[in-house]
Amino acid sequence: MNRRRVLIVLGSLGAVGLAGTAGYEYWTYRQMTLRRNLLIAGSRAAEEFVQAAAKAFARANPDMDIVVEGGNATAGLLALQRDSISLAIMSRDLTTAEDRPNLHSTLIGMEGVAIVIHPSMPVESMTAGQVRGVLAGEITNWSELNGPEGPIVLFGRNQGSSARATIEEVLLRNTAFARSMRMMESAKLLNKAVASDPMALGFINARNLDGTTKAVAVDGHDINEKNVLLRRYPLTRDLYLVMNSEGSDDATRFVQYCVSRDGQKLMASLGLNKVR
Repeated sequence: MNRRRVLIVLGSLGAVGLAGTAGYEYWTYRQMTLRRNLLIAGSRAAEEFVQAAAKAFARANPDMDIVVEGGNATAGLLALQRDSISLAIMSRDLTTAEDRPNLHSTLIGMEGVAIVIHPSMPVESMTAGQVRGVLAGEITNWSELNGPEGPIVLFGRNQGSSARATIEEVLLRNTAFARSMRMMESAKLLNKAVASDPMALGFINARNLDGTTKAVAVDGHDINEKNVLLRRYPLTRDLYLVMNSEGSDDATRFVQYCVSRDGQKLMASLGLNKVR
């Protein structure tokens, strides 16, 4: 409200006493009910990026309340179909079974998850199947990967990590991590642990590679921007926002912001590969 409108409201209160107070309370109620809401939910792997975009979008739309909740991509899509939320966050595109004429998915960013080992380990490449076997505890010795004889020491990320969520959704699916895996609270700690143990293997988002560990190629492809964008590197997640064709104008505007120049610049600053 500008200064002139504030003075008008205060003047009215002084002139009409209790009646003015009632009028002010009604005005406050109207202001609250006029606020717009945007509820976004879905994949935990993409939550942090959508959360950052929501904060930036909210600054330009101070009359809007935006809530972003991570969790499960499938559950988010179901909530969207039931009109319980405005937008669903997906770390993959819609499957044939999920696709509906009234659903529209928009790619907002891409990111790869690196498999990292000690720089001295003479293993340069693994297949996606081998990575899955190692992380699930089915492959336990480096000799099974054309490396030296010795146990693979596993390091992973704790619950809530976007890298962990990507591995679970893209690679492991319904398979659990190996019980021997040591969970680290941050990518920095994981890098430090792997760099300190010649027998170690772990996973981190590509943006957290710091040169202290070695990222192995997967299915013959190194993790780099080109291979991620072309989806040659298999441990890649696509970040989508899905909306109903009858969704609100605010939902449409938020999606447009995410793929705009400013939105893509924000995604890149968070370590994602730009898609526009």
